[in-house]
Amino acid sequence: MSRILVVDDDLEIRRMLRLFLEHHGFKVDTAENGVAAEALDQQSPADLLITDLEMPKRGGLDTIMAFRRRGGRRPVIAMSGAVLARDGILLTVASKVGADRTFQKPFANAELVTAVRELLQAAKPPANRVSVLMLEDNPVYSELLGELLATETAHYYDVTTVTSLAKAREHLRRAFPDVILTDLGLEDSAGLDTYHRLHEAAPDAAIVVLTGSSADETGVEAVRAGAQDYLLKTELQGRWLSRALMQAIERKNVERALNREKKRSEALLQSLLPAEVARKLQRDEPVVPSLYPNASVLFCDLVGFTPLARDMEPAALVELLNSIFSTFDQLAQAHGLEKIKTIGDAYMAVAGVPTALPAPATASAQMALDIFSKLEEINLANGTRLNFRIGISSGPVMAGIIGIDKISFDLWGDTVNLASRLESHGRPGRIQVCEQTYNALRENYYLEEQGTPEIKGLGPTKTWFLHGKKFSTA
Repeated sequence: MSRILVVDDDLEIRRMLRLFLEHHGFKVDTAENGVAAEALDQQSPADLLITDLEMPKRGGLDTIMAFRRRGGRRPVIAMSGAVLARDGILLTVASKVGADRTFQKPFANAELVTAVRELLQAAKPPANRVSVLMLEDNPVYSELLGELLATETAHYYDVTTVTSLAKAREHLRRAFPDVILTDLGLEDSAGLDTYHRLHEAAPDAAIVVLTGSSADETGVEAVRAGAQDYLLKTELQGRWLSRALMQAIERKNVERALNREKKRSEALLQSLLPAEVARKLQRDEPVVPSLYPNASVLFCDLVGFTPLARDMEPAALVELLNSIFSTFDQLAQAHGLEKIKTIGDAYMAVAGVPTALPAPATASAQMALDIFSKLEEINLANGTRLNFRIGISSGPVMAGIIGIDKISFDLWGDTVNLASRLESHGRPGRIQVCEQTYNALRENYYLEEQGTPEIKGLGPTKTWFLHGKKFSTA
């Protein structure tokens, strides 16, 4: 329901217009002068103003201009008597200061309600509506800026004016404007501090600052600090002001889009590479291949997956692998391991690279044991009868970035090869470890010696099966 504010010092006219307009479905507030009207409008903003032009305390012309300053393009109807020539002159002046329609008393009520409906329909915000929060404590400049924007036809500027930073922050908690136009000298803030505090309150807003003269460098400093533009109060024109605001919005939109893409690319990079390596690449720092003397490599293979995959649809197969490997990812993160890659139905992770760990073999062992503790849960969730085979080798590894267009972080060395062989030469449901891993775990874990089996490419190699963690009896 549209709210109409009727202002007239004649009580009978106020009553008559209230009854008539309410009969046609409008909500009506009435005031006897411009001062009372402003108080009502601030409390409950009106959608349209109907005002007499000759009233005590504040006349109709001042009432129209004040209404325009508070609400931009809300429609206005001005009324005046028909007896004196002065009334005709007042109506002409009213049109110049912002009245959309004028009526001479007495007038036909039907014509008035038709005008009200037409103006309210036309006042509906168009597609090219631009909301502006203006911070200006000088009423002369705030009125000038409002009038300059009101005359622009390319865009509909919905301007909200506040006189202090505190009031701006309060407004920003309720609504987010398309652009903020601010003076840098307000009643509660001055200079570059005004921009910084405003940006802190609305970091995603497009901001254009106003300065008093070309000798004032604060506007330039504000742009360097992140404002989209600055304007000189002494050189304001409607077309320039509108262009500056629209360009500021466009620049901010481009900035937001770039920031979104940057965050997306950073998130993608960090999902593909270890966080420490990704951060170096983002800072354009070289990622030099390094030797890590104390690492522990884990390989896990899904036993029984190949025959199962032959009977599965591609989508179901990928969904199953994703479910299993996502569980592994969570375990790796929990124990401080870095996932290196998946190869078909095999999973590779490392402890102690690129971030050193005090006991990398222990971290790998705990992850391996937790993988088997999840085995029944994985099979129940997916309706499968899979098993796992795990190999763990500890020792020095080389690691670094490989590739140009499609980069990856990878490991090389005998420790990596041995972990792979321990897995492939192992048994389903078992965790096979090398001698160096055994030495690191034997005080706190149960391990079963497997002798010295022949391992392809490595010859006779002593190995152990890891069964579990010892529990203290103390």
